[in-house]
Amino acid sequence: MRQVVIDLLDNLNKSNVVKPLIKDETFIIKITCDTEEYYIELKDIQFFLLTKDPPKSDIVLEGSENCLRSILLGKTLLRNVISEKKIIVHSTLRKLLKLESLLYLVNI
Repeated sequence: MRQVVIDLLDNLNKSNVVKPLIKDETFIIKITCDTEEYYIELKDIQFFLLTKDPPKSDIVLEGSENCLRSILLGKTLLRNVISEKKIIVHSTLRKLLKLESLLYLVNI
């Protein structure tokens, strides 16, 4: 799973398509699967994998490794797994829609 997250970060940072969407945005995404947790920070139009737990996450995704891997690789839409209750999400609607757009655009 770690390699999937690292590859996603590389794709997000290299993609010119997502840059206009994330201008002036800052947020932290927490991804929890089984026994693993990953924190991704968006700051200054760059995505980073955090090594320490941040005090607060703006978006939290919790679910099985297979389900989260499928979302991060762009094989499954985030909204579909949410409606099927395969993952648990804590976020504002606005940030959730932005995340879904980023995941879709970086994987097409």
